[in-house]
Amino acid sequence: MHWHKCSYCDETIHHDEDLKTMPDDLPDDMPWVTDWDLAHYHSWCFESAVSDWRQEIAMKYGDG
Repeated sequence: MHWHKCSYCDETIHHDEDLKTMPDDLPDDMPWVTDWDLAHYHSWCFESAVSDWRQEIAMKYGDG
C-alpha cells in the first residue's frame, strides 16, 4: 500500500478514511486551476487548508 503525505502538515496519512484530496474533495465554490498538482490531506488538515484558502481569497478580493 502506498502512503500519502499530507500537503498541510507534511505527516503521513495512514488510513484511507482520513484521506481528502484536492481537487476531488474541494467544495464547489472554491476555485481550482487545472494545471495544479493533485494534493493529499488528512481530513482535519483539509478543513484547515480550505479555511485558509477562503481567507486568502477574501483578503485578495477585499472581502476579508
